[in-house]
Amino acid sequence: VVPRTTKMTSASATHVLTRSASRALYAEGDNKFGQICTGTADSKKGDVHTHNRVLVARDVTAFAAGGSLASGHTIFTTGRFGVNSCGCDRWQQLGIGGKVGGAAGYTWEAGATAQRAPRRVAALEGKEVVDLAAGDDHSAAMLASGEVWTWGRGHVGQLGRPKQFVSTPAVSPQLSGARAIAASGDCTCAWLERRGGAQCVGRCAAVEAALKDALQSKLMQNEQLQQHQQRQQ
Repeated sequence: VVPRTTKMTSASATHVLTRSASRALYAEGDNKFGQICTGTADSKKGDVHTHNRVLVARDVTAFAAGGSLASGHTIFTTGRFGVNSCGCDRWQQLGIGGKVGGAAGYTWEAGATAQRAPRRVAALEGKEVVDLAAGDDHSAAMLASGEVWTWGRGHVGQLGRPKQFVSTPAVSPQLSGARAIAASGDCTCAWLERRGGAQCVGRCAAVEAALKDALQSKLMQNEQLQQHQQRQQ
């Protein structure tokens, strides 16, 4: 979470999210999987590519773009509580599927492996989410308490808990106690108070340095927020 005067961006391999100083979230880029969030709940397909920025939501406090060249998803919060998601859900990276059915122990909502309009992540309803991160096929949310939830593909340990092929949202013991989170590819990192530094899980060699830089940037932004709040008191 950062001051209202701060503009931010997040990008995957296929699309870009930009939040304006007034907290309006815009998206542009490839929309093959609905990651631009332009469709209705019953849309079967959307524009293949969006060259102009599209308004996704207002009053956005945290957001992240995830996905490889073969996928793409968006997660964001509005207000203080809960998470919304859209785009590719092949690996449960949207966090909206069920826990039963199928050989891997999960089901897709209504059998759909992509959602073209924002959907609520029921597992995080009512929880105060202050930071989000997204990798190629997984997602993470940090609560105000520092507890971190992860979901999606977990085949190399990127969810920060015992390896699972895919998983619905659940607490990550390895990443909780965080002050900031970041993700890319098959890696997730968190800045942990108990370590006084970053903890990274998954396949991280190629992206760990960049993710640690991203964590430092988020910590600086949080300090700016605290200073901003103090000036308003």
